[in-house]
Amino acid sequence: EGQDRGRLAVQLNLAACALKLADANGALEHCNTALRIDPGNAKALFRRGCAENALDRWDEAKLDLRAVLAGDPKNLPARKELQSLLNKEKAHKQKLKGTYGGFFQKIGGFASSNRDTPSSFPKSPPLEDMPPPPEDFSSPDANATSGEGITDSSNPVQDVQPPPPPGPGEVDPSKPNIANDSEEVLTEAETRG
Repeated sequence: EGQDRGRLAVQLNLAACALKLADANGALEHCNTALRIDPGNAKALFRRGCAENALDRWDEAKLDLRAVLAGDPKNLPARKELQSLLNKEKAHKQKLKGTYGGFFQKIGGFASSNRDTPSSFPKSPPLEDMPPPPEDFSSPDANATSGEGITDSSNPVQDVQPPPPPGPGEVDPSKPNIANDSEEVLTEAETRG
């Protein structure tokens, strides 16, 4: 246990030095190491919160600083750091609002009620003005069963003919070549034995 206390103190001191040198990533690493030694250590949580704040990881920083304040609500450095973080976050949001202010309200999306509809799109007639479907229209292939197949000469798929069957000694490419497969299996079996 004495060895862990010494390692903890070293990691906390290294984290403090890293923060002084503005090395937030280094401080974060040392704090994480310290928290593996002593989970819930207030100094490690505070310094990690400071490092996360410096890296603009505000959600993580808030969690750490609030954990410190939950254990000690009068911890003045943690309160100041949390207030600094909240001010920094608010200023960032204001800056974004100023940069993009109204941008998304000005452009209309597909479902926007105020979007312009191009006049070149033909308007479809109201449903009540459309003629009813034919009486014998029950399914698309209803006529096909009666021998009156639907043909469309503009459909290229209907005009495709199957390939001719292979001649003697030719291999049908659409079927697996069983002879070649068994030869490969025998070859593998021979190499194993």
